[in-house]
Amino acid sequence: MKSQPEPEAQEPNLVEWVDPPLIAAAVAECLAGALIGGAALLSPAVLATVLASGLLFAAASVFGRHFDAAHEARAQPTARVALSPSGDTAWQLAWVLLVLGLLLPAVAGPSVLLAAVGVALVLVLHAAALQREWGLGFLTWGAARGLNLALGLSLGEFGLSRYGLIALPVALYAVGWAILRTSRQPGVPPTTGFVALLHLSGSLAAHLYQAVRTYHRWTEALVFLALFVWLAFPRFVRAVMEPRRPLVAEAVQYGFVGLTLMEAAMAAGYAGASAGALVGLLALGVFQALKRWPVSLVTTPR
Repeated sequence: MKSQPEPEAQEPNLVEWVDPPLIAAAVAECLAGALIGGAALLSPAVLATVLASGLLFAAASVFGRHFDAAHEARAQPTARVALSPSGDTAWQLAWVLLVLGLLLPAVAGPSVLLAAVGVALVLVLHAAALQREWGLGFLTWGAARGLNLALGLSLGEFGLSRYGLIALPVALYAVGWAILRTSRQPGVPPTTGFVALLHLSGSLAAHLYQAVRTYHRWTEALVFLALFVWLAFPRFVRAVMEPRRPLVAEAVQYGFVGLTLMEAAMAAGYAGASAGALVGLLALGVFQALKRWPVSLVTTPR
């Protein structure tokens, strides 16, 4: 999976702005939480909440691109920067997605709705104010991914109380991935890639520690865990040791799908092979979506 060169400024389309790989990853993440928490897969509450998760992250993507384009327009008033695919279409779409993403979890009850509101608040804060802030942008992105897993866990009667701590490795991984994505940004410290690798390795260590202590079905999780480590970590190390743009871009792509594979390992370890396979199938969907809509590196000056 290779990154594609970024096109010249042009009128973007709505599919690109909603970020299909991110939607697929968010859905898989929330579903993994629901399966781990013991929720019934085909219940209306699970289906509505998993769909809501995708809508919330899609809304955040559109908001983020809108605010990013607005920032570029202010910084370069003579440059051609398209704020939305068609006038205010993107802005309106983002609000529609956000509202739908907050209405659907109401089917599952007040506790799930409250968790969805938490995810939405962090995502909107990140998109509107913190995505360009060094440090805080990483933390809010990690918090959003961890809270999204917790949103799925909240669908089970005792999901959060029993398994809530498994959201911490997810959040730590997301922080490390976000740092790696900026490691080729002009003006960043030369140790940025190494800091990203420390976070990613810490996430893996925390996950393995939790797995040893709490997994119910170790053998069923091994295949997903091995696939996760094999696909992602050699590329992380290579991107840090030889931080050329193509290698960093490749590590970012595989790191993105790697988080879903880690969550598939969690689902298998707590809920069995069928749960892991379902999340793993969605990881394949993330992988395929990244081929067409790869994650770009953050290269704009701070």
